[in-house]
Amino acid sequence: MKYIVVMFWSIVFSMVTGYLAGSLTQTSFEPMQSLIMGIVMAVLLSVTITIAERQNKKA
Repeated sequence: MKYIVVMFWSIVFSMVTGYLAGSLTQTSFEPMQSLIMGIVMAVLLSVTITIAERQNKKA
């Protein structure tokens, strides 16, 4: 469940960040590029969470 939440919020935050960055730089908003970056960040966060949990259980 927590991985789904991480995926959802990562995508939402990346879309908002992409929109704001496009507005501030006066370029067009690329939703597909923001979506891809959101998915990549969600996967990295999920892997980081898993690694951190395993290290805490070992300690």
